Formats: sequence, structure tokens, C-alpha cells
Amino acid sequence: MSTYGFHAQNTSGQVLISSNLQNFHFHSVITYSSILGDHDTYGGMVNYRFQITLDSTKPPLVFLNPQCNSIQAVIGVDILTTTTSGDSVWGIDVAVAGTSSPAAPKLYIFTEPGAVPTPVSDSYGLTVYTPDGVTATFDSRKSPLLINGGSNITPPTSIIASTNALSPVETHWVEHSLNGLSATDIMFCAPSLAQAEREYTTSQHNEDCTGLDVCGACIGWEEVWDRSDTWWAFYRNGFQIKDNKFKSGWLTYNVGHHYHESESDRFIGIKYDGGSGSGGQQAINNGQINMNSNAYLFSKPSLYT
Repeated sequence: MSTYGFHAQNTSGQVLISSNLQNFHFHSVITYSSILGDHDTYGGMVNYRFQITLDSTKPPLVFLNPQCNSIQAVIGVDILTTTTSGDSVWGIDVAVAGTSSPAAPKLYIFTEPGAVPTPVSDSYGLTVYTPDGVTATFDSRKSPLLINGGSNITPPTSIIASTNALSPVETHWVEHSLNGLSATDIMFCAPSLAQAEREYTTSQHNEDCTGLDVCGACIGWEEVWDRSDTWWAFYRNGFQIKDNKFKSGWLTYNVGHHYHESESDRFIGIKYDGGSGSGGQQAINNGQINMNSNAYLFSKPSLYT
């Protein structure tokens, strides 16, 4: 730490402004540019792609301002390309649960102050720099991020109601209060890597005897056919503002089916292999990862309009 610098703290001793730590500042509000994928199975999902160009290689802080009360989650934040001027084009993917084209959220993007244009109309303010005197950590002219609430929240351990019903069940969701904020003026930042898979399998068996059936035994030619089918769903942890609550739940990000079948023939007890085959996609077996508690933050969209 530098011998000299600037630090502003609140009454709880928490650092609000520091010459050693960069504050996030508001850059812009963006809407989605394309749809990467969607499906209507087990609750449905639409994966929206957002894009923004920033003069920064540091990941932006993304706040979701929901436009519906569906579960939604930031799936990825990555640099897609670099412009000729050196700016980074960021891709932000957000999945929203629903089977009837659920509305995409608005994204409020916050980044380091050096990547935010200086408002022409603001000639005065407070700017704090790192010890090198060049890199700004705080600039009052560039709408610093104001946090109005937050805490930690866990993914629900239960997802579905029964083994052969793969749609997520809302009664399992974990709920927190909105910290006194209005559901009509709230946005949240809640990154989570929690993922899970659930599946169920059905089996079929058939025997055909073209000879004589004597007390359950086939005397002659017998055909035996077996098949198993596994249906699965892959889930991502997401969040929603609903019933004046902040809820942690699950959305069905991907679905699939895998099968295996085999056929054999017997003649007077002698077995002849008729072959076998498999198809479809496989997934992990009823597993889940990254089920740890995650921090979330609240702010107000009205502060940045």
C-alpha cells in the first residue's frame, strides 16, 4: 500500500473510495442483439446474446434489470474480438426461462472509470487516482456504482418433483427479501456457476416365438429385443424478482435423449447375436456442481437513466 493516498469509509468502516481500489462506474444500458438458442422442453429457455464495445480488457460488472418475472442467469461474459483501435467487443449471454418467448432483460454495464467517457457538461467533480497519478479509481462525473443492498444466497438442493418429471419446481426456490427496494425499480448482479443434471430411464423387452411355446419355453426360432431410453435435462442456477422477493432457482438450459437397443435370435436354445445400437446424447448422471453460496448485489435502474 502507498504511504499517501485517499480513502473514504462509511460508518461501518467499509471502504467506499480508495486510491488503491478501482470503483465500478456506469457505462451504458444495452439490449440483446441475437438469440443463440432456445427450446420449449421442461420449462423452456431462450439464450440471449448481448454485445458491448469497451476500452477495457477487464470484465464488466453486469446488472440485470428483469423485464419479466422468469428465472434468468448470466451464462458467460467473454471477449469476442478486438477492434482496430484496440477496444474489446464483449459478448454477454443471458438465459431466461420460459416457453413463450420470455422477455429479455436490460443489462446495465459498469466498468473501470478510464473506460467510461467523461460527460462534456460536467466540468467539476472529484477524481481519485492510483499512486502513479495516471489511472483513475474514482470519478464523480461518471456515475459511480451505488449498491442499495445484497447478501449471499445458495442454489436450491431440490430441482424437480419426481424422477420422470424434469421441469424445475418453483416451490423449492430459496427466497430473500428485496432489502426495502421496490420490485419496479431494482436490478441485480448475481453470478453463479451452479449446474445440475437430472434424468430418468425406461426399458422395453419383447420376445417373439415363431416355433412352439411349451410351458413358457420356445421350441424353434425365437427373437428377443431390448431397448432402454434415457431422457435428461441440464440446469443452470438463475434468479428472479417475483412476489416482492429475490429468488434463487433453476432453469432448464439444455435437454437430451439417449437410447440403446439390442436384438438377438435363438434356435432351439442356441443364441445368434442380432446386433445392437445406440444414439442420442449422454449427460452426467444425476449430478450437480458448484453448489456453494454466492454473493448478490442490488441497485436501482432509476439512478442511471
